[in-house]
Amino acid sequence: MSFKSFLADEDIVMSASYAEGSPVTCVNPADVEAAGEVTLSLAVFPTDLAYGTPVDDGYAAYPDAYAAQCQGSETTAGLEVRWLGEDDRTDPTDAARGALTGSNASHVLDMNFVVGDLLEDIRRRTE
Repeated sequence: MSFKSFLADEDIVMSASYAEGSPVTCVNPADVEAAGEVTLSLAVFPTDLAYGTPVDDGYAAYPDAYAAQCQGSETTAGLEVRWLGEDDRTDPTDAARGALTGSNASHVLDMNFVVGDLLEDIRRRTE
């Protein structure tokens, strides 16, 4: 699986390490067949999203809190992640916006968004 996440209200930003015109790919772990936007089964984030600071408080689970779909072209593809906001919780990425800038943007949170779907993919393959 391959993807680089970006938040729905942000632009897809490709880092300088990608050669201009080089192909990129996006495979949504929640929808390998790429049929469109689907709800991510479980996102997990540190309770303290201050990157570079040790996390002492543990982690918080966000089941069914985000939807994702691959967007873009073969040279700027990315996994667009959207907060569903269907309950009283606050999107944990809001607190981290200052760290989610530049060419990597939310790429540092890729595994946090899709951990539940990756585990489900592994479970299906081992049955």
